[in-house]
Amino acid sequence: FFSLWGSDKLTNWMGPFSDPGRKVTMQVERVAFTALGEPCQFKESLACSISSGANSN
Repeated sequence: FFSLWGSDKLTNWMGPFSDPGRKVTMQVERVAFTALGEPCQFKESLACSISSGANSN
């Protein structure tokens, strides 16, 4: 399940919201999950860039 949404409240994180006035779609190229405490599975993983006590490769 994915959720595609915008907000005018989280502009520091998401940027300013601009309603395109049409239906918006999303294409996903890759989906991955790293369980808490597990080493990162690929170099682009957020698990590789945060320090949570997990091993990183």
